[in-house]
Amino acid sequence: MAELAAADGTVLWGDSPDYTGVVQVVDYDCWFAAASIAVTYVSPTWTENMFYFPPDATAPNANASMANLTSPSSYTAVYSIFDHNTLQPSNFTATVANESTTEDTPGGYWWHSAVMQALYFLAWANPSDDGADGSTIDGVFTNWTFVPYKGDAYNGLTILTGIEATSTYTADLTPDELFAILTRAPSTPVTISTPSTVNTSAWPPIEPDHAYAVLYTETFDDGSRNVTVRNPWGATDPFTFEYVWQNTYSVQHLANFESLVWNGQNWAT
Repeated sequence: MAELAAADGTVLWGDSPDYTGVVQVVDYDCWFAAASIAVTYVSPTWTENMFYFPPDATAPNANASMANLTSPSSYTAVYSIFDHNTLQPSNFTATVANESTTEDTPGGYWWHSAVMQALYFLAWANPSDDGADGSTIDGVFTNWTFVPYKGDAYNGLTILTGIEATSTYTADLTPDELFAILTRAPSTPVTISTPSTVNTSAWPPIEPDHAYAVLYTETFDDGSRNVTVRNPWGATDPFTFEYVWQNTYSVQHLANFESLVWNGQNWAT
């Protein structure tokens, strides 16, 4: 059940944006949800620094950052999102009236609904050349829907950070190389994607054609290794690394494993 943020549902987050508030239910957006979880898990501060009060807000809030605010409340919010090709930011205004009735926490904190609205606006502003509903963002239509089984979390990481990201096939890595990348979390956002066919012997099983945010890894005294991931469906799953290795198709991360440290730039001005 969604935690009600306020009677009118206008509070974006509590103490700070919480990665557990990102929940994929109906939309085919696991790739973007996983990227958003990874970014917000690594740095809630980064996420909240992308939010601003709208220019018509009551003074002194007009264009002011929502960063470092507890329970910021607004019917509208400006969110800064980045073009995955140019890395340039764009500001889009989201409204609680357009909050999804299925995804994330409907009626609760609506920060991630604002992020999703900004993604849709970015896709709408960047239509593809084929004249259909496609956009230059692989996996996102210009009509506020997602393309089933399309999209890649590395694009999501770039769109959310303005930092170039990369995706590497696990077939091009050794097990130790993959584990070394996964171990970079939670210092930097890392996601994994699974193939269309997976081994379902574990419980819960890794899902096919799905994306996960990597939270952290563990290495035990006996040499065994675990990888704890966040499923965008709303669960945190600890898997053995061997199971992850067998059932991972690719791994995504910022190109140079950048840490998400806010540089103080106000994108809204």
